[in-house]
Amino acid sequence: MKRILMIVALMGTALLASDGFAQSKGKQAEPRQAVEGDEIWVVVNTIKADKREQFEKWVFEIFWPAGMKLPAKERAVFEQTRVLRPIKANADGTWTYIYLMDPLIPGAEYNISRLLKRMFDEAKAQEYGRMMFETYAKPQTSYDMKQGRSLNQ
Repeated sequence: MKRILMIVALMGTALLASDGFAQSKGKQAEPRQAVEGDEIWVVVNTIKADKREQFEKWVFEIFWPAGMKLPAKERAVFEQTRVLRPIKANADGTWTYIYLMDPLIPGAEYNISRLLKRMFDEAKAQEYGRMMFETYAKPQTSYDMKQGRSLNQ
């Protein structure tokens, strides 16, 4: 469970690279993607049918913008994370979002509670944490993966 919360942090975190690009000295630069042997985290979030708007607000209007204001070392977590949005609802009406931490940054902070506390005061951090967790229809599923050799090589 602790590992899942850490992944959620990043994902919510990271999981949402603005236009798929990282900021570098005022210019847009493509973030590094995993190469053979790099670790990647994949986190699957199943969101309640009636909480999709709340989840997207939390990710795209609250958490992600605040994460992009962190110092460069912490901001890198957000820049190396992508979010895949659902095209349509699942059969039961829930929505599935996938976060890809590609690649995982060794030693970086991915714990959502600690990241929220760096971004906001204690009361706001707790409020935003509750806002996110109440959108989940079921616990997150996470996968620790390793980038394999490219099939094009």
